Amino acid sequence: MEKKITFIHGADFHLGRSFPYDSLEKREEGRKDRFQTFQNMVEDCQRRQVDFLFLVGDIFEQELFQRKDGYRILDALRSLRKTMVFFLLGNHDYKLENFLEENAPENVYIFPSGEFHTIEIPEYNVSIMGESWGRETFQKKLSILSTDVREKGRNILLHHGMWGGDSYFPLDIPLDLHKKFSYIGFGHIHKPMEILENAYMVGTPEILDYGDKGHRGWIYGEIDESLRVEFIPASGKRIEEKQWKIWKESGFQEIQEGMKSLGFSKEGIYELTWTGEYPERGILEGIQEHWTQSGYTIRFLENLGWKRDYEGIYRQYKDTLLGRYLEEISRLSIEDKMKQEMIDVGIEAFLKGERR
Repeated sequence: MEKKITFIHGADFHLGRSFPYDSLEKREEGRKDRFQTFQNMVEDCQRRQVDFLFLVGDIFEQELFQRKDGYRILDALRSLRKTMVFFLLGNHDYKLENFLEENAPENVYIFPSGEFHTIEIPEYNVSIMGESWGRETFQKKLSILSTDVREKGRNILLHHGMWGGDSYFPLDIPLDLHKKFSYIGFGHIHKPMEILENAYMVGTPEILDYGDKGHRGWIYGEIDESLRVEFIPASGKRIEEKQWKIWKESGFQEIQEGMKSLGFSKEGIYELTWTGEYPERGILEGIQEHWTQSGYTIRFLENLGWKRDYEGIYRQYKDTLLGRYLEEISRLSIEDKMKQEMIDVGIEAFLKGERR
C-alpha cells in the first residue's frame, strides 16, 4: 500500500497589494491582512504536518515587491521542517525568479521558467511537475503529452493558468490523459472552483476587489487510493451584500435611517444595492458621500426604476439635455411602444450618467 500524501494548495496571494480602500491607512491594513493570511496558511501546514505545500503562482505582486517581504515569506516557509514546498511563479511574480532561487531554503523548490520540469519523490512514489511563468510565457501554451506522465506511481501537476483557451498560458491536456494525475492544482483565476474531479482552482485567499465574493482560502488534500479535498475558508475579510428598497417619495433622512438599520461597520466591506424607484435628484449622491466620508467601505449599486410620471419628469428636467431629448423623441413618427422604450432608456441613462 502506497504512503498517503497530505498537502495544502494555495495561490494568488498577491502579497504587497490591498483591497482598494479609499484611505491609505486602510490600504496598509489590507496589505497586512494578506501577509497574515499567508502566515495562517503556514501555521495550518504545521498543525496538520502536511507532506507538501503547493504555491501555484502570484504569491507576490512583483511591482510592489520589497526584499524584506521576500525574506519574511521565505523565513516562514523555512519553519516548515516536515513539509516540502513547491513554488510556481505566475504572471504577477515571475520577475522574482532570481531572488527566490538565490534565497530559498532547502525545503523550498522553485520551478524554473521556460521549461516543463518534473520532481521525483521516491518516498511517496510521486512525480510533481510544472513550469513557472517567464517573459515569453504570455505567448505560450503548456501541452502535456503521454510521455510526460508516469504510467506507474502518482502524478501531480501544478499550473498557473487556465484549462484550455488561447491566452495566459493555457493548459492543453487530453481529457483521457488527465485521469492519470492524482491531483492538478491551478492558480490564476481568483474564484475557487472544481474544474474536474481531480483538478481544482484554489482562488485568491483574500479579496482584492468587489468581484471576489464568497469564501476565500486554500485547499487541504489527501491522496492514497483516492483523492479527498477540503476547501478551508480563511480570509480575514468578506464582502457582505445588502439591499435596501426606496421610493420616489423617500427623503434623505428616511434613507439614512434605513441605512443605519443594516448594521454597517467601518471594519467591514459591503456592496449595497438600492432597489425600488429613483428619489429626487441629489439624494442618493448625498447618502453615498456621507457614508464614504464617514469611513465606511461601501460600493453602491442601483437597480431602480421610475414611476411613469413622464410629465413630472419632463417638468423637472425641462431645461437640461434630458428635457431636450424628451422633446425630440415626442416629435418622432414611430410606434408608441418603441417611443416609450426610447424615453425609458434615455431617462435612466441620463440620470445614471449624472451620478457618476
